[in-house]
Amino acid sequence: RFNSVPAAVPEQVIASIKGAMDETSGVYRAAAPLFKKGDAVLVDSGPFAGIPAIFLAETGQERVIILLNMLGQQNRVTLKRDMLRLA
Repeated sequence: RFNSVPAAVPEQVIASIKGAMDETSGVYRAAAPLFKKGDAVLVDSGPFAGIPAIFLAETGQERVIILLNMLGQQNRVTLKRDMLRLA
């Protein structure tokens, strides 16, 4: 609410929420994860762009943990999910 006036929600947001709901039960269906543990991924942007890695886990909040092979060692690195793509 803004000064006792309900906030306006764009139709696109409402349609997105409705599209993720089960029509019968009304329960929200979470989207399938983009990556699974062990998936080969490629860092698409940022300082590690172009470096292949192994996906480890989601940390929530749009971030993930990957294993990067740097200087002969595997290093855990936390990045934004949208910085990765499947290799």
